[in-house]
Amino acid sequence: MISGEDEGLLGSDYAIRELISAKKIKLAAPVKDTASGKMKTVEYEVEGPIALLFSTTQPGIHYENATRCFTLSLDESPDQTQQVHNAQSVGRTLEGLSNAGQSRDIRQLHRNIQRLLKPVRVVNPYATFLTFPVNRLEYRREYEKYLSLIEAVAFLRQYHKEVKKFAYEGGELEYIEVGIEDVEEGNKLMTGILGARASEISRPSGELLRLIKQMAEEKAKELEIEPKAYRFNRRDIREYTGWSDNQIKAHIGQLEELEYLLTGKGERGRMYRYELAFDGLETDKKRLPGLTDIAKLQAKVGKLGMVGNGWAAQKEGGPRRGAGSKVG
Repeated sequence: MISGEDEGLLGSDYAIRELISAKKIKLAAPVKDTASGKMKTVEYEVEGPIALLFSTTQPGIHYENATRCFTLSLDESPDQTQQVHNAQSVGRTLEGLSNAGQSRDIRQLHRNIQRLLKPVRVVNPYATFLTFPVNRLEYRREYEKYLSLIEAVAFLRQYHKEVKKFAYEGGELEYIEVGIEDVEEGNKLMTGILGARASEISRPSGELLRLIKQMAEEKAKELEIEPKAYRFNRRDIREYTGWSDNQIKAHIGQLEELEYLLTGKGERGRMYRYELAFDGLETDKKRLPGLTDIAKLQAKVGKLGMVGNGWAAQKEGGPRRGAGSKVG
């Protein structure tokens, strides 16, 4: 399911979440019996799961939706805006017409590559050795997404892996195994996705906070005061950052709510003045403490006799350890 904006999901949020988590949804609706003319209740069942993709300009999305999806933030910096402008300008030139044709060819190539991928089960022999942060309740779902992400990486690399078989219910099941390199790639992706918001704020809000801190330090130095003693309003932020008022309104609310900024009434009573409410900032540094350490994982599985993409020896009837799922 694809929605251009999250508002397109209004009224269907619950149903979508059920299809993602429970893999199906049952709905009861009253309908008129054509034979008797009386109303009766009919139950409908829709099978899932579904793939969901949507965008929003809001600094955050619905909490229950966020725990079921990967949240990616766009770069809202002036440098990125300049690159967008450059691409838009080139698109109006003869070079742009040529690039448009090349873009279509590249998209078609990617679609053709995806068609080559075969449905196959993915077994993760390292699953029981993986670690993940546990200090937040939502990490219960994030860990499931982490495991799925590693399996997706292995699935995309299926042509670089040996297809193995094991006896199952009178037949044979084919599967491929997750390798250390797939776990490592999953770590990078998960840190980039989840680590970017490990400080509780979205990437654009974090960028605004970084610029506000930079402004406060510069102004405080001029006034010979501490940065936390410097007071400012939205106009000061707008003039310093070059951001639009709508951008600032969208993200400054999150900084207030999470107490990165404190607010108070200004001299005129109605004008809000802000002050910094923190001593340091690491919004640019992406970290996810508690995630599997690859070096330690390699050392541990080496002692247990695991080599390459799995165990050196398999028990009769299937994989000795790990979690398996069908992808495709």
